[in-house]
Amino acid sequence: MVVLEKNNRRLYWSSKLRNLTDLNQSQAVAAELTSIVGQLNWDATQAGDYCDELVSFAQSFVDYIVSSSELSRKAIKALSDALLFYEDIKMLVIKALLNYLTSVNEETPAESMLENVFNLLREMPAPVAKKRKFVACYFNASRNVGKQLKYKQMQKLYQTVWFAYLKFEHPPSVLKALLPFLAETVMPIVPEPHLLVDFFIRSSQLGDPYSVLALSGIFNLMVKHNFDYPNFYGEVYALTKYPICYSSHRVRFFELLDIFLSSTHLPSYLVAGFVKRLSRMALLAPLETVEPLLTLIRNMLVRHPDIQTLYHRSEPVTVEQDPYNVDEPDLKLSGALDSSLWEIKTLQQHWFLDAAKRANFIDKGMAHMESSVRWKSGDDIWQRQMDKKFGVHQEMDEEGEGKRMEPDQDEDPEQEAPLGPVPTTFLPPKSLFRDGAFAFGDYWRN
Repeated sequence: MVVLEKNNRRLYWSSKLRNLTDLNQSQAVAAELTSIVGQLNWDATQAGDYCDELVSFAQSFVDYIVSSSELSRKAIKALSDALLFYEDIKMLVIKALLNYLTSVNEETPAESMLENVFNLLREMPAPVAKKRKFVACYFNASRNVGKQLKYKQMQKLYQTVWFAYLKFEHPPSVLKALLPFLAETVMPIVPEPHLLVDFFIRSSQLGDPYSVLALSGIFNLMVKHNFDYPNFYGEVYALTKYPICYSSHRVRFFELLDIFLSSTHLPSYLVAGFVKRLSRMALLAPLETVEPLLTLIRNMLVRHPDIQTLYHRSEPVTVEQDPYNVDEPDLKLSGALDSSLWEIKTLQQHWFLDAAKRANFIDKGMAHMESSVRWKSGDDIWQRQMDKKFGVHQEMDEEGEGKRMEPDQDEDPEQEAPLGPVPTTFLPPKSLFRDGAFAFGDYWRN
């Protein structure tokens, strides 16, 4: 294959990428690129040919990503899987992307560009320290480029391109996926994760659901990187309000809240404040949220024995007598430790029997083990009630075979188990029809 002239290389690769009609063709593009580079016999005078060929491709690749308005994540993943596991191509693509991002006006970025770049960055393989692959031996032979391809240098380059991308104002669809990806995937890789805190703090001021996701990132910085954020629990407490029970991201919020309050070294007034706030929320929460809230409250009481005074105190018994001020933003001044769990006693009168029985834990003494917090949709609750009334629902497993749904293992012992199949007397049939049931029955017999 003839090596293209320098001024035509970028145009050639741009045409190749734009004419992709099948995701499998990305493998063909990768094979052609490696073939062209492989035919270049490297020596001191031709060292630039390797770099020029790959740089032309990297620039064309980035141009294709940022300018395509209908490029799916699946297509970007196929290209990334085929090409970007080569460390040298990945380095040049990151550099080309970095040059592009620094040249874009921060105030007027195209939404499709931001989405495509995010899909590229999250599908791009992270820098690796061992078993690395290269397209061109030039990068191994060249001392200068070899230094750039060292693991620590690749980490810094990876971090730099992420920070260049985070300067933009992202659309909601991107931001919802971006925040957890930064906290769970990017943070363990970049050499200076604490620099992400500005973006998390900025996002936490946007309200739900971004505040919850951003606080998760800040919490990771606090736990894993010794970052100090004094008012963290105050901000989480401010988000723990009744409307969150109706939010589409309520499951994620309460999962994170459980993690935030998992440390046994938290002060008693802080945990008591959250327990009381959740207890008040449970009084008005929708049916599918009541049981998870009660389980979460029970787990907090198991985890933090210092707040057992709430458990055993019999007064107050009404909201008018309660010293707890639900509207007080300062957990120290909320009066939660002087209160009781009268809300849980009230929920024992809930019209839904399962919720009422779940609230019985307060009368059984302190438990020693936590329970799993299980979430069920309204349809699941309805189906469960039908199963109890009319028989066990057969749930289909992944292989298409029926299996019986087991009752929750952490339910109260006295709670009714789902009814099993009703025993019946069964006689196997001996013929297609009963004797005398069909006028031509003898015709069917041999």
